[in-house]
Amino acid sequence: MDVMTKPKDSLDRVGITAYDQTLTLPRGYACCEGILRSKFPLIIRSGWFEFSLAGPGSKLETDDGALDGEVADQGDGFCCIREPWQVNTAGCRLKVYTDAQSGAETYESIIEFYGLDADGEIIRTSGATAIRSGEALDLLASSGNATTTASFARITQVVKPITSGIITVYAIDPDDSTEHLIASYEPSERTPNYRRYRVPKPPTGDTTQTITTLCRRRYVEAVLDNDKLCVDHFGALYYGVLSITYRDANDDERSDRTMAKAMDILSRQAVKFYPTSQRPPPIINLDEIETPSYQTY
Repeated sequence: MDVMTKPKDSLDRVGITAYDQTLTLPRGYACCEGILRSKFPLIIRSGWFEFSLAGPGSKLETDDGALDGEVADQGDGFCCIREPWQVNTAGCRLKVYTDAQSGAETYESIIEFYGLDADGEIIRTSGATAIRSGEALDLLASSGNATTTASFARITQVVKPITSGIITVYAIDPDDSTEHLIASYEPSERTPNYRRYRVPKPPTGDTTQTITTLCRRRYVEAVLDNDKLCVDHFGALYYGVLSITYRDANDDERSDRTMAKAMDILSRQAVKFYPTSQRPPPIINLDEIETPSYQTY
């Protein structure tokens, strides 16, 4: 196999903190290829596994909330690393801090939160002219922070403007007013969307645990000059640039051939995002992963 088509360029070894058996990937990662807990690998099950005739049934609704010794893929659609109910089951008010305020003449200044309260009801607040779903906060508040009036148990969607700095969101525990980080949004994020997994309870009985994962990078479009570039496969990028070089030199045959290689790499990589109902982590030589690549979130 050509060295440029090996999967090492699109994988990172990442340490991620799981809260109450939920592990949410950072923005730059699309899925987990492998998960280690206490130095031992766990099997990753897709969302279809519970519905398979040969599967275990609805095990995510049990007290443990996860398969024994296995991980359940809950898919995309999550917009925070930790839900407010995991701070306090009664729900929490949300507090937003701006790392660097955006210019009102350049960017929008409103961030919107949508979600459910502790009773599972949709949160609604009074808008300028009528009752509206969710709650909006002004990022240009003179104090540098803003707090919701409603208490959220779960956040279902966030609509955020492009900003000039990072936006951090904290859940305020109503019992003691302590603030707990639940999200950190990069400047170019507009509608945060992260992948989440359900993991077994830690053997120590703690509510948090750091899990070592082997993650596949997600394509994130660069919008601002200070955006992080997360190239999901350097091999595909290499062949794509080479194809453009050949085309500029009027060598269409080589251009088409190298672009076909790039597309083949991406097509085979895309299969990883649609696993079968039972897909153990692939056997990968960890020595081939680029170093240093270990990160902690």
